[in-house]
Amino acid sequence: MDNTSEKEYDKELSKNLIQYLSNIIDGNNATINDVKSIDYEVENITAELNIIWVFFGEYAESSKAGGSYIGESCNSIYELKNITNKLIEKAKFDKNLRIPFINTFKELERDGISKANKNYIIKDFGKFSTKETCHTCNGKCKITCNSCGGNGKHRCNYCSGTGSTQTTYRNHMGKLIYTTTSCYYCSGRGNKACYSCSGTGKVRCDNCKGHGFFVITRHIVAKTKPNFFIKTNSVLINEELQLYLNKKDILFLNESIYFEPRNEKAHIKKDEEEVFTYYGESVVIKQNFSVKIKEYTCYAFSNPPIPFIKPTIFDDLFINEIEFLNSKEGQKKYISKKKALSFFDSYSKLPILDKAIKEIANVRKKTKEDTTNLIIKATHGFISSNIASALSNHINKFMDKVSPTYSPLIWVIGLLFSFIVTIVFFEYSVEEQGTKIIFDSIIKFVIMSFILIVIIYPLDLLLTLLKRMKIPTEYRQKLRYKEPLKLFTLGSFIILSLVLSYGILSNKNYVPKSNGMPQYIALKILNDGCEIFKDNNLDICEKIDFNKVITYFPVIHRIPIHSDEIKYINKLRREYTMDIFYLQRAACKFHHHKLVNL
Repeated sequence: MDNTSEKEYDKELSKNLIQYLSNIIDGNNATINDVKSIDYEVENITAELNIIWVFFGEYAESSKAGGSYIGESCNSIYELKNITNKLIEKAKFDKNLRIPFINTFKELERDGISKANKNYIIKDFGKFSTKETCHTCNGKCKITCNSCGGNGKHRCNYCSGTGSTQTTYRNHMGKLIYTTTSCYYCSGRGNKACYSCSGTGKVRCDNCKGHGFFVITRHIVAKTKPNFFIKTNSVLINEELQLYLNKKDILFLNESIYFEPRNEKAHIKKDEEEVFTYYGESVVIKQNFSVKIKEYTCYAFSNPPIPFIKPTIFDDLFINEIEFLNSKEGQKKYISKKKALSFFDSYSKLPILDKAIKEIANVRKKTKEDTTNLIIKATHGFISSNIASALSNHINKFMDKVSPTYSPLIWVIGLLFSFIVTIVFFEYSVEEQGTKIIFDSIIKFVIMSFILIVIIYPLDLLLTLLKRMKIPTEYRQKLRYKEPLKLFTLGSFIILSLVLSYGILSNKNYVPKSNGMPQYIALKILNDGCEIFKDNNLDICEKIDFNKVITYFPVIHRIPIHSDEIKYINKLRREYTMDIFYLQRAACKFHHHKLVNL
């Protein structure tokens, strides 16, 4: 290439890089015309790629209770281990074993680079197996019965091991008569055969399933895996370039640099390795440019140029957005729906941030998920990690308002309902009866919570879908079901723990008793509600058999009134099966005034 052609090539390279940068920047608070080339420097470089094939052996082991040998048989586990070790050594160091692979790879020449992206099996040694005695039963297939301790029998609980039972009765003279009879349950033996072992004292060994041995099988193979490293000779920026290239995969290197195999001996030599060396040529460009009034420097290699040292252009282009994020207003944890829509509208007008929003909406699975990498990806790396993190957090925050994944209000209402029900139905019961009903209360609470979740889920889904109808499909985040469920479950059990704890403490008189006040309030509200329905000629309470439902309130079993009233109402309860409305009327009649504290 002559001097003129070389200059034209360099100019074209710079032009391509500027065009690449312009396309990324355009529309993001800047235009193509804002990107100006200042100067550039192009350097021709050489690259040496070394693909190191490492040879090794490995095996997959399986164990099966009973059965026959698989593959070649070994006399003992020690013989199997010795064969395994020998074959693994052979896989690592036997050069004759790897010759077919090496020859095939040589024939591929430069096409071999694209094949160096996975492991290969170069020899399948087959399967080897041996029998190993079960250590639990020592090969006897059975073990001592744990239920009877090997005795094969249990003492009869009905006669306490005596073999007889004694009965007592009075004759016609009033005299006590004692009779002794043989125990019906053990036939007078005083013991019964063990159910677990059928009286043998032995049961099948569960470890080996009654076989007494295991068949241990090893499938041994010789394999090879590729490693690589690349060296360059750039004067402009060699260390950074080598670091960048060695972090990439082999397919990227093969596409970005044209390599040819080299015949010289490799400089790495180990018995368990074979090295293939390839030589390639490329270019490095140092590009100085400006965006608006700010100057930057970018380093790239290959043609078309691939940037590997990237200035933080978007830190400056998004200066207004960043200033807001750093402000007191931007640091607030929560934002309103109106402000969220405003942010969404302004961010979606910027191509880079619009791309990031769509990607976040597509992959985000939880509220506190770090989406910084998605911002870096959208900006092609031309942004600092701290600014990318700030932008991603802000996008996450307003997207949860614009495109909600669940409705917190529904779950809060559900949790509030759970709180009220827990106090009304469980606190007073524990206060009265203490710890003996704790387990029963927990079981009922779990059932109630499950029913509540079944009701909440479709309501939450419906409300969430309605909130997101106006937003385009590509901006809709994936629905999150596990997150609110975990929070609801945690909150419910905290409520249950607090309510039950208070009930236990009040039962022991450590804290003031509620005396069923929450239930009284609930009953009064429900009763008043039914009266409203009744006044409007609605029989809803009667249709749902409200009187029967009321009886589940423990507090109605002890209405706190005078002793005479208690006797009277207890009589009515026996006669009228605890009809709360009837009880109310009866109490009012007894007193000649309304029952006001219910």
